[in-house]
Amino acid sequence: MQTKFDIKPNTYIYIVLLLFLVPLKWLFAWVFAAGFHEICHWLAVRLCGGEIYSIMIGIGGAKMECGPMTKKKRLLAVLFGPLGGLLLVLFARWIPRVALCSWFLSLYNLLPLLQLDGGRALEILFGEKALVLQKIFLIVLSIVAIYVSVILRLGLLPLGIIAALWLKSRNFPCKPGGCKVQ
Repeated sequence: MQTKFDIKPNTYIYIVLLLFLVPLKWLFAWVFAAGFHEICHWLAVRLCGGEIYSIMIGIGGAKMECGPMTKKKRLLAVLFGPLGGLLLVLFARWIPRVALCSWFLSLYNLLPLLQLDGGRALEILFGEKALVLQKIFLIVLSIVAIYVSVILRLGLLPLGIIAALWLKSRNFPCKPGGCKVQ
């Protein structure tokens, strides 16, 4: 079966906006880091004997829809992207921008939010309890953000960031027995 590859149309608008807002060297570094992250997911799925049905690229990143795999193989496929990205940090001496972008991308993806790799790992490990763990994480993060914003006098900025993370975590599209990695 051939893998279906799709790029959402709004992605092109996003790329054009980024070309105006972000220096080209940093944009290339980010694209390289994100591409490497996704290649690591793809490699893990293939090494685990999984089949990739589709790859979709959008504003929120890339998503791969895979065939059924065991829990252990799904967990490996989900975590291989961020872990592979963290390996790029070892090359910081030669590719510092890529290493920095990869470090941030990997840490962000390891957050325990169900649209991100960390949340998908939680879902694989804890099933429906992952939703409760995610809510606990968001509550603790909110308390820390309020504390930090009061101390540093940042106003509502940290809460806005947390609200954005919470909204991102609302969608939970995994099908039973299937596997999606982002």
